[in-house]
Amino acid sequence: MNIDTSLAVGLASEAKVETALEILQKEPQRYGLTSMIKWFTRAERHSRLDRHHIDFLVTLEEGTDVPLQVKSSERGKRKFERSCKRRGISIPVIVVHFGETVKSVIKQIVEKIKLVSDSIQRSINRIAFLNKVREEKRRRKEQHKQRRQECYRFHAPCMCH
Repeated sequence: MNIDTSLAVGLASEAKVETALEILQKEPQRYGLTSMIKWFTRAERHSRLDRHHIDFLVTLEEGTDVPLQVKSSERGKRKFERSCKRRGISIPVIVVHFGETVKSVIKQIVEKIKLVSDSIQRSINRIAFLNKVREEKRRRKEQHKQRRQECYRFHAPCMCH
């Protein structure tokens, strides 16, 4: 496959994802999306998003940004995921095969958005849990310190000769 053909296939795949996002933006509940899409942007060639390997940036009503990368083959997806792993980043990948329906693309997008939202929620829950544990440790330390002070206040140390 030459460069011109692969570019055309990539642009067609991105156009299909853009159509799917427009449909999802209008009817999120119909496709099982719990959070509405506030807006989305498609990365221009050589833009900041494109340099960060993001084809679409989807912003949900709750304020979560979901980056998406569009690939036209499973091989391209695997190669992209390996490079992301090396760089220590995670960008969800949508694979749009030739002749794939918009409905199946919508299904993939909803899965990726749910995956990112669940991951963020788990992180928030973990942070809340760790804060609760820290607060409990601090409270116990304070109680222990208070008991020690009371002990010294009421019980004079014994002095033996």
